[in-house]
Amino acid sequence: LDEKEVQLQELRAKADSLISQLREKENELTQLKQKKLQLEEKDDIYVVDETVLTLTGDEECTLNWPEYGLHINFPKGSLPSGHTAELQVKAIVAGHFVLPPECFIMSGIYQIICPRRFNKKVTLHLRHS
Repeated sequence: LDEKEVQLQELRAKADSLISQLREKENELTQLKQKKLQLEEKDDIYVVDETVLTLTGDEECTLNWPEYGLHINFPKGSLPSGHTAELQVKAIVAGHFVLPPECFIMSGIYQIICPRRFNKKVTLHLRHS
């Protein structure tokens, strides 16, 4: 009888562990569904997030967006002195893209829009895991 009680306790412990794992997976699935709902469709492009950075020609500016593996450095003088510009950056997860022959998407897609030309080289770093 004692052996059967031990086996029953072990089975209950396994069942509790499996139930706990199932709840964790349900939470992960719920989070993924919520993220999917947050995606925004714009002209057949699915934007997962976007940000805006105001650049000035009189100081160095940096966009650091580690959750999307993007870092852009704008040195002082990138724009003419006294000028400002708004840089719009979007992280895109899917869409209908037209690529050159023999090219394919390996990583993230970013849409970077700035209404002004830069006077100096801008450094862009991409890092994906």
